[in-house]
Amino acid sequence: MYQLKNVIGFIEIDKVINKINIEIDKDTVYIRSNIKQFDDNAGLYQYDELQMTYEEYEKYKEQLYLEDVNILKEKVGIIDKRVNQVFDIENAALDELKIYKITKSKENLESYLVTHPIISSCHGGLEKQYSITKEKQTLLTQMILITQVSINAGQTYHPSWNAQGEPCTYDWTLQELQQLAFETEAVVRPLVSHQQTMEALINEAYTKEEVISSNITFGE
Repeated sequence: MYQLKNVIGFIEIDKVINKINIEIDKDTVYIRSNIKQFDDNAGLYQYDELQMTYEEYEKYKEQLYLEDVNILKEKVGIIDKRVNQVFDIENAALDELKIYKITKSKENLESYLVTHPIISSCHGGLEKQYSITKEKQTLLTQMILITQVSINAGQTYHPSWNAQGEPCTYDWTLQELQQLAFETEAVVRPLVSHQQTMEALINEAYTKEEVISSNITFGE
């Protein structure tokens, strides 16, 4: 594994997910972060880059998953602290109240995704629960991409995934991963659209009363 800092190169910005760009070559995976546009040159960016083999990438993803679990625990702790804090609605300015409500709507969406896995029979025809959090969506997209590249390159690769509460298994097919992605998208997209609608309505509000009465719950 190689780590490079302040690399300057071209990136397809539409393929940047969660501020990270992943490019899978014939035998190397490139992971780019801290991406910033370089001067005013369209398509030219400065970034940090990790270069690794497929095997190293598998271990890297497992480490990411463990980090995601820890991050989620931290987020839950932060949300708990915020719940215990009293936001001064009466004395808050309208713009401050809007920011507060929009932030809460995003937190509510994240909490809803954590507590509402989907049920799918995508793997081996067995009905199981699968997490659809933002982190898991990103990892699933990456797994599909690297599997497709391996197939196109004629290389042997065993994709892996896991049902909620179970370890990863290496007997998944590309078609099964894609089916799970489609089923996840069918559930998540309307929820994201709902949150965006909430945000737009809050931003359009003219009074604090409108902001306070805005509905930012999911699943009702």
